[in-house]
Amino acid sequence: MSYPNTGVGVETAARQFDLDFVPLLTERYFLVCEHTLLADARFVAILDALNSSEFRATVNDLPGYDVTDTGRVLRVEEAFL
Repeated sequence: MSYPNTGVGVETAARQFDLDFVPLLTERYFLVCEHTLLADARFVAILDALNSSEFRATVNDLPGYDVTDTGRVLRVEEAFL
C-alpha cells in the first residue's frame, strides 16, 4: 500500500503551492512587552501598524490567518483565560 507524502505546515504555504491542507489546530501569537513600553513612541508605532486597516486586510487575505484580536493589548492573565 502506498501513502501520499505528508507533513505539518501552514495553510498559506500549502495554498501557494496548490497542496491539500487539513487544519490540525489553531495557534495564537503574542508580542510581549513590559506595560511601561506601551507609552513608548516606538511601541505605539508598532501597535498603530498592527491596528491599521491596510495591515489587517493584508493578513486577513492570507488563508489560515485571523486578525480578530490583532493589536489588542492584554495582561498576561487575560491572554490565557
